[in-house]
Amino acid sequence: MTESRLLYPNPEAWKYHEHVTQLFEFLGLVIGKAIFESIVVDPSFAPFFLAKLLGRHNSYYDLESLDPSLFSNLQLLKNYSGDVADLCCSFVTTGTDGQEVPLLPGGADIPVTNSNRFRYIYLLSDYKLNTELKGASEAFLSGFKRLIDERWLRMFGEDELQQVISGSQGASVDVDDLQRHTQGSNCRGAKDKVLVDFFIAMRAMSNEHRVKLLRFVTSCSRTPLLGFGHLEPPFTVHKVHVRSDSEKLPTASTCFNTLKLPSYSSWKVMKQKLEFVIVQDAGFELD
Repeated sequence: MTESRLLYPNPEAWKYHEHVTQLFEFLGLVIGKAIFESIVVDPSFAPFFLAKLLGRHNSYYDLESLDPSLFSNLQLLKNYSGDVADLCCSFVTTGTDGQEVPLLPGGADIPVTNSNRFRYIYLLSDYKLNTELKGASEAFLSGFKRLIDERWLRMFGEDELQQVISGSQGASVDVDDLQRHTQGSNCRGAKDKVLVDFFIAMRAMSNEHRVKLLRFVTSCSRTPLLGFGHLEPPFTVHKVHVRSDSEKLPTASTCFNTLKLPSYSSWKVMKQKLEFVIVQDAGFELD
């Protein structure tokens, strides 16, 4: 994970699991399946990793998002006004196994100087962004390509691909659109009091709480790229009959995008109960 909390395959994963290639391949298959089925998922991937899925080669400036400290040091080296040879660097780096990795044949014996420092910067960046991530990226991509044609991907940039995976980041929840595409379960049509109260409560919430409620029900805090009409399965409110407001809290079955909502006495009580469970992260169900 980067400092910005963006995901990419850990190049050291092979230390911890003997079948890590199969795991990365399976993860790629899961993300590909989600896209294929128009299911939005929450993970946000680093742009330099998404570039690998798009068949693009990362360059020096992409290193800043992977390793800001290394990028900063290379920037200092790039602009160093003294004799670079005095820094005692050579054309090597350290691999994930802790061993020295030559960036050129015999790199340990090649000093970095004023005349070759740009080549060193390029080779080190290329190793960190492309060579070191190659095995994990290729495994992920092999699973991903089972369902998603590479030629289809090439029409997207990194940011656009992330939106396809996770929906629109930072967008406000369009309650009108959600209402148009919400299904009722155990309800008497769209005018059932539970549904009417739910959307009054939604409109009375802050967008921050609407986003949390969306995550509570669907496991993803982002709205579908093309609107709630493309959410699979459809957003569903299932009415739960209760005898008193204190009897039961709302729960959710995220696999089915279903909110199990008690028939509270008023929309204000409903709003209070919903905000309680989304703030407390309560009410998650696997069924």
